[in-house]
Amino acid sequence: MTETDQLLKAAKAALSSGNLIASLDYLRRAHALWPEDPEIIDLYAKLQQHQLLQERLREIQADYNARLATRSLVDAHDKALQGLLLLAESRSPLPTDARRILITIVKLGDTEGSLAGDEEWQIAQDLLTQLLCSASQDWWRWRACELASEWLNLRRDISRLGIISSARMLGNGREAYRLARSYLRDHPTDEDAIHLCAEITVEFLDRLNSSARKRLSRAKDAVEQGYLSIAVDNLNSLEDEFYRPVEAEFPGFLDDIEEVDSIRAQANQLKQEIEEYHSLYPEIRSQLQSAEIAFVEGRLDEAGRSVPKIPDTLPAFHLAEQAKTLRRLISQTRSRKHDVDVAHQANADSPEATEARQKERARLRHKLRECFNESELRDICFDLQIDYEELPGQEVKTKTIEVILYLERRGRLSELVNMCKQLRPDISW
Repeated sequence: MTETDQLLKAAKAALSSGNLIASLDYLRRAHALWPEDPEIIDLYAKLQQHQLLQERLREIQADYNARLATRSLVDAHDKALQGLLLLAESRSPLPTDARRILITIVKLGDTEGSLAGDEEWQIAQDLLTQLLCSASQDWWRWRACELASEWLNLRRDISRLGIISSARMLGNGREAYRLARSYLRDHPTDEDAIHLCAEITVEFLDRLNSSARKRLSRAKDAVEQGYLSIAVDNLNSLEDEFYRPVEAEFPGFLDDIEEVDSIRAQANQLKQEIEEYHSLYPEIRSQLQSAEIAFVEGRLDEAGRSVPKIPDTLPAFHLAEQAKTLRRLISQTRSRKHDVDVAHQANADSPEATEARQKERARLRHKLRECFNESELRDICFDLQIDYEELPGQEVKTKTIEVILYLERRGRLSELVNMCKQLRPDISW
């Protein structure tokens, strides 16, 4: 091998390793020995191209570092991508197989939200490994691998931050916190990552406690209205849907949080109160049911004695209202019954009065038949709180008689007459 051949071989090796200065020195010495050698001329042209590319890559790297220092991640990402695209060009000194791998890497990371998942990230790492397989013998392959690694990491960070931002916008505090913790584990000294995780932690806790407070409020409202099973369901969901899953996924996350401790304490106290109320409710409901049955059957004295007295401390608003309504109905019925009894007593020995009532009853029956059809009679019964279907008979004329007798027995016949006057004011009732 001649001295020229040795110098050319050394120049190629230096060029492949990226040592352009040494390669240029070997070429100059070889050119001095053989000025017209076309291989030397061709290699010198390649060297010039490599120098231009290397200088461009240095500029890109400087811009990349500057933008990264100011936390302009998107701008830094674009600069790194620019360098990768230069290396992926057909005229670049990068070997063909390496260019193909580099293009695949760029395509893999060029999708919105890409590389954030573990599967995509593993594929990217496998591609980098392929790119590195012969980097020790090829400086350009090594440079491409280094730049691709920086770009992939930055691309992954941008994707992860974008997903975190989306989770926050959608109000998914748990997902945002999970992703922020993962991001912080990969960037433990990054002040922005630390600040972001702290912000999301506060947001997550606020949303968690807000949801828990709403469930606690619903439980309290349900207890006040006497719906104990609904109250218990809300209290259980407070733990099952909010606090317990968070503690299972993030052990210790809720420890020593004052708001969490307060909500849980209130929930536990309410559960204890509900257990006490459970022993009283069945008895009260049973007494109320007995009173209602006695009232319907006309046993007013028994009904009055059976209406339960509900303690003021017992949150049973609906039961208290039922008891109050039943007492009012008993009182009204007693008053009407008294008036009827007095009227009956006054007219008991008067044949004239008995005959007058019979005539009035017959007159009212005829008027009802003439002025109202079956549908209207049903409406009248409904307004007077009479169950039309429970009245004896099937025909309208029979139902009409039973309505009159039903109201007469209860001293309410005047209510029927008044309603008829309102519905048919042009008729003499």
